[in-house]
Amino acid sequence: MNKVQDLQNAIENIVNEISGRMGVYVQLGNEHINVNGDLSMPSASLIKIPILLELFHQVEQSLIHLREINEIKDFKRVGGAGVLQSLTNDVKLTWYDLAVLMITVSDNMATNALIHRLNMNAVNDYCHAFTEATVLQREMMDFEAVKEGKDNWTSARDMVKLLTLVDDEHFLSRESRQEIYSILTKQQFQDKLPARMDDTVTIANKTGELEGVEHDVAIIDGYGQRMYVAVLTDQLVNSYEGRSAISAIGYELHQYLKKA
Repeated sequence: MNKVQDLQNAIENIVNEISGRMGVYVQLGNEHINVNGDLSMPSASLIKIPILLELFHQVEQSLIHLREINEIKDFKRVGGAGVLQSLTNDVKLTWYDLAVLMITVSDNMATNALIHRLNMNAVNDYCHAFTEATVLQREMMDFEAVKEGKDNWTSARDMVKLLTLVDDEHFLSRESRQEIYSILTKQQFQDKLPARMDDTVTIANKTGELEGVEHDVAIIDGYGQRMYVAVLTDQLVNSYEGRSAISAIGYELHQYLKKA
């Protein structure tokens, strides 16, 4: 039995033990592991990845300038994750700053500002071009839209597809792709996939969570290898179960890299 099959078996055991649903997709060079990876689930903050990619797409089309300065007083304040909601109206930030906040601390106010600037339809055009199930139907913290049945959706396979674009020389310039990767490496939430890894690997990741939902997706570099991974969960009895299962998969991925 090869090491990839061993890894898949370990992942399947973890998936089968949780109370909710779990979708996992891992790309390892020319091989992949797909365990419920096509299940469509509420994206939570994972939807911020295609927003980030569309931002740099529009930068390269000269539709937006990363260093353009914005005043926070022009943005609608929303709650949930992030720091902008707590700052004064005197603060000024560039679109790059807002992108960093959107990814590293999952700032909802920054995310909504970017959605407004980029246009929701443009983000969805991007999603439709590269994914199967990913769609942006509402802004962050828009509970009225949720009541109307509008939500944001994705799958583990879709998320890995988006992550692999960071290495696709036909997608964006090398400079833009390096900027995207750099932003992802600054992620502040490390309690899921990275939780049981050590500094022998570099992790560029984005998490997401809602009630009954825990996600983490990442580009993982270590031991001369790069892997792309997405682990999504929903219908959880409690959030701790989801985080523990994701960190257990992270451990198995780290062990695979060490032994491969």
